[in-house]
Amino acid sequence: MKYSNESRKQFSKDIQIQKEKLQKEIENIALNYTDSPKKLAELAAFRSKFHNYSFRNAVLIYAQNPNASFVGSYAKFKELGKEIAVENNEYDEKGNIPYFGVKAGQRGMKIFVPAEITYICVDKVNNEWIRMSEATAQQKSAAKIGTLETKTELTFRLGTVFDISQTAIPSKYYPQVYFMGYNSEQHAQIYEGLKAYIENELNCPVTVGIDNSIALRGFCYTGSGVGIALNKRLEDTQKLSTLSHELGHFLMHRGNQNAKPSAQCEIEADIYNIMLESHFGIETNDIRKAHLAGSYRQYLKAISETKSKENGDKSVFDNLETIFSNAGRAFDESIQKIDSYANMYVPKMIAETSEEYEIEA
Repeated sequence: MKYSNESRKQFSKDIQIQKEKLQKEIENIALNYTDSPKKLAELAAFRSKFHNYSFRNAVLIYAQNPNASFVGSYAKFKELGKEIAVENNEYDEKGNIPYFGVKAGQRGMKIFVPAEITYICVDKVNNEWIRMSEATAQQKSAAKIGTLETKTELTFRLGTVFDISQTAIPSKYYPQVYFMGYNSEQHAQIYEGLKAYIENELNCPVTVGIDNSIALRGFCYTGSGVGIALNKRLEDTQKLSTLSHELGHFLMHRGNQNAKPSAQCEIEADIYNIMLESHFGIETNDIRKAHLAGSYRQYLKAISETKSKENGDKSVFDNLETIFSNAGRAFDESIQKIDSYANMYVPKMIAETSEEYEIEA
């Protein structure tokens, strides 16, 4: 079906309106978190499930379905559903592969999807460019042989994703698709795995020797010399949580202490900690939430009083996006190795089944 230029222009206009509406929704959600900083912990925990997505898309998914756990496109779930059916010998009475894709009538979630758009210069004198998709056959041919100049720009189009709960995949197969966390009895083993990762992969010694304070749970040397120290009174889950927080400092702030406000460093380490805890299936405690909220309020106060070159012209949302992006990047770059070390220390049965969890949305 061919569309007129007017129809294409109206379609582009409608898409742009939808984009602007979603962008406004993202910013409103971010400001809501600013009004209630403790809710940042909820967003950080949710973000860990979608660390392959941008902060903006994670916020969009949360706004449309805060209970989402594993998302993918219609085509992705159609393919994944077929793979699961075959792998588990699921066939109907006629021997056909059942449909495990997105169920009929399900409403998807809108996200931003990166896309490259190619333009053709049709009038060099007036610097007039048109999209390749809107060019005539003659113009496309001229562009192909180099007679007309072309350029490619990155833009974002609207895409649709669905949660696994919107598919026909039986819930008993969910653990084959995404990691659903460890139980509390395994926190000691996970701590040992995380400690081994830090010492072996990062060459950062971890000691448990702080004995002169009850309040000080741990600290990380990020200046000259490296090392992480933990309070010897911490229990298994507390040790794992504190070590995760200090690891966040080590990954993001070592040798870079003066480049960011201290409150921002604490927020980033807290968000990294919460993402890692959520990945392990550990519920964030009230102490960590309160620390995150307090640090965030200090950070907002600091940037409102100091118009630095880095933060002066940024909105609250921009600053929040920067912080989450920093923590998310550290999480992305470390989680695969951390999982491999954790699996060395968790009982063998758990380690074997964990290998199936590395399927991306």
